Amino acid sequence: MARDEAAEPPAGAAVLAVLADLRYWADRGVRIAAVEPGDANGVRIGVRSHPTTAQQALCRHYSFPVACWSYP
Repeated sequence: MARDEAAEPPAGAAVLAVLADLRYWADRGVRIAAVEPGDANGVRIGVRSHPTTAQQALCRHYSFPVACWSYP
C-alpha cells in the first residue's frame, strides 16, 4: 500500500509552528534562542535556561516531537 503523503505535515511545519509562538513562550519564561528541524518531523530547540522544564512544556503544547538543549 502506498504511503499517504497528504497525511504528513510539510517539511519545516513544526519549525514554523514554534517560530509563530515565540511571544507565547517568552511570556511564559521560555527563552528560545534557536529552532531547527528534528527527527520524525519534529524540532530541536535551543533554550537559554532550564532545557528539561522547557522540553516538558513544549512537548505538552505541540503534537510533534520536541527536543531541547541548553543554548549558550
